[in-house]
Amino acid sequence: MTKVFWSNGPNREFHIGRQHVDVRHAAKSKLLWANSPSGALLRSLMVTPPSAVKPKTLEKVAERLALSPTVAQTTFRRLASLPQLNSWQPTLKQLV
Repeated sequence: MTKVFWSNGPNREFHIGRQHVDVRHAAKSKLLWANSPSGALLRSLMVTPPSAVKPKTLEKVAERLALSPTVAQTTFRRLASLPQLNSWQPTLKQLV
């Protein structure tokens, strides 16, 4: 099984024992808020079409990511302001 990690550095492949590790270069826009629940939400929205998710579902996602209501509101506001999520803006603005 190959483990894939994103990095702002060059692509690399290496083996640790029987594990294959693949480090892939990713754009800075995909690495925003890298080690936070908000970052996980950002990356999931980047690969999901807005038509596939209802606003109520995003509220449930925020709960599962253990975001308080205040932090969730702030996160949705920040996400709505990102140019790479233009197609998501109407949905995100419903949650703010």
